[in-house]
Amino acid sequence: SEVEALHRDDFLLGKSFARDGARLSDFHWTTIEEAILLADTALRDGDCAGAEALWRHIASVVPSPPEAVMAGARAAGPAQRVAIALCGRALDELEAAIDC
Repeated sequence: SEVEALHRDDFLLGKSFARDGARLSDFHWTTIEEAILLADTALRDGDCAGAEALWRHIASVVPSPPEAVMAGARAAGPAQRVAIALCGRALDELEAAIDC
């Protein structure tokens, strides 16, 4: 059933396939800051799916409030770039889907 399929789908948990068979484990990081920098690098390299998979995983493990994690961190700028790019991409996809 559709409900069972949703239970098996771990995309929202950030464990999904990143790109063409690659898995989140293909990205090696030990801190939130490193993960953000990897997501920024993936995005700059054109790997939007990989950046999104990393970003979703980061969002699932960051304690609340996220501002406390980023205060003064060197990844604050890259985090903002990734968030803006991925949100813009998601909105473009939504608009395209609505237009169909």
